[in-house]
Amino acid sequence: GYGSNQTAAFLAQFAMFFWGFAQFLKRKKAKLLSYALVAITVFATMYTFSRGAYLALLVSVFVLGIVKDRKLLLILGVFLVTWQTIVPGPVRERINMTKNSNGQLEESAQERVDLWDSAERSFLRSPIVGNGYATYQFGQHVDSLSDTHNWYIKVLVETGIIGFIIVAFMLQSLLSLSYGLFKRGGDPLYRGLGLGLFVALCSCMIANCLGDRWTYIEITGSLWVLVAA
Repeated sequence: GYGSNQTAAFLAQFAMFFWGFAQFLKRKKAKLLSYALVAITVFATMYTFSRGAYLALLVSVFVLGIVKDRKLLLILGVFLVTWQTIVPGPVRERINMTKNSNGQLEESAQERVDLWDSAERSFLRSPIVGNGYATYQFGQHVDSLSDTHNWYIKVLVETGIIGFIIVAFMLQSLLSLSYGLFKRGGDPLYRGLGLGLFVALCSCMIANCLGDRWTYIEITGSLWVLVAA
């Protein structure tokens, strides 16, 4: 359901935060506790059955492997080859049901595609400034849904190209701030906070491709606290 997708987005981004943060912990006990927290959180995320959260985790682990720990790229490659023998049956079924035996998208996935097609037509009516902030929910859409199920599309529809440029600048600033702290921090604590925030933001950005996670303070509030810190 919708609530489980929101929970999954939160779990995925903070699993990645602690995964990145743990890279710079020196005390063995603290490092093990952090990795245990990551493992428990990833396990919990699996049972939310949120495909968006699965994708967010995979992409974020890839990013972490690129910027810090290349061993993760090998582990990720092995996982992608063997995942069907590793993950629990219900999770495997949830992923495989994205398309049916005829190669067609299942109902909820097709619903998203139809929403995006409809949102494109709405965007083209006012591409520069959009149709107005928070107005999409009041229109008539596929299956009477009030969300685009993609935050970036929602930004384009409601605030147009101008709004999207502002959002792109904001996201670039957040990524630059966190990555800069990771690379240039004078203390391992700061570098860990920077890397953790960087990969958590990557997870959040991917999750928002398959739903609106950004406007929920319950999900992003902690990210803003980290950015402020």
